[in-house]
Amino acid sequence: MAPLFVSESAQPFDVPLSDLRVQHLGKRLVVGVAIIARVYLGQEKNSQEKWINKLLLLHRAETEDVYPLMYELLGGGAEPEDATLLNTVVRETKEETGLSVIEIRGVFPGFEYETTKSKAIQFNFVVGVEARTGVNIRLNPKEHCGFVWIDKKDDLSCYPMTESMKRVVSDALTVMAESASGHPPRRLKSDFIYPMLSLTLYAVSSLLSGILPSLFIVRCIPTQSQFPRRPAPIYTP
Repeated sequence: MAPLFVSESAQPFDVPLSDLRVQHLGKRLVVGVAIIARVYLGQEKNSQEKWINKLLLLHRAETEDVYPLMYELLGGGAEPEDATLLNTVVRETKEETGLSVIEIRGVFPGFEYETTKSKAIQFNFVVGVEARTGVNIRLNPKEHCGFVWIDKKDDLSCYPMTESMKRVVSDALTVMAESASGHPPRRLKSDFIYPMLSLTLYAVSSLLSGILPSLFIVRCIPTQSQFPRRPAPIYTP
C-alpha cells in the first residue's frame, strides 16, 4: 500500500478520535469525502487526449431508509477501528467506491445536523485516489445504485440532494474550479475552522499543563504522526 500523504490543513485531524470526541461531546463524528479526479473525455480532432477535472457524486440506493435515491458525496461515521478521522476517510472511500486514498489534499466547510438517533458533525475532505477515472469504481449496492462525475458547469438541480448536501457539493466544486485555474483556493465561509480550533486548544493545553500539571489536559496534537506529511495543495491538476 502506498504511503498516505496529508496536507497541512488536514494535519490537525491526525489525532486520536478520543480527542475529537472530547471537543464535540454528544455528537457523532462523520466525514464527507470529495474525490476530484481528471476524467478522460476522448480524443480531440488534433488527436490530443482531452481530460477534465470532475467531482464524484454517489446515488443513494432505493432501499436506503433515509434519503433514498438522493445524490451525495461519499462518507460515513467514525468507527471504533478508526485510529483517527483520517482513517475514517480512507476506510469509507474504500468501502463505498473500492478506491484507495493516496493523499488527503485539504479540508473545506462542514456542518452539523441531527437525526432521530443522534446529533452529528460532519468534516469534509478533498482527497486524491489511485484511479484517475471512474472505470475502477466498485459501489456497495446496499448503499448506492450509481454514480456521476460533475463539474461547475453542471446543473445541480438535475441531481436531487438535501439542502445541506447541495451547499457542500457547491463548496467542493468551487474548490475544484479555483484550484484548477491556478489560483489559490479562496477560504470559503468557516473554512479551516475545525483545524484552527484544534490548534488553539493545543496551545491552551500546553500553557495550562505547564502551570497546573495536576489537571487533566487533552492534547490535540500528538508528538508523532502516524502518517507521512508534506505540504500539498488542495488540488493539483
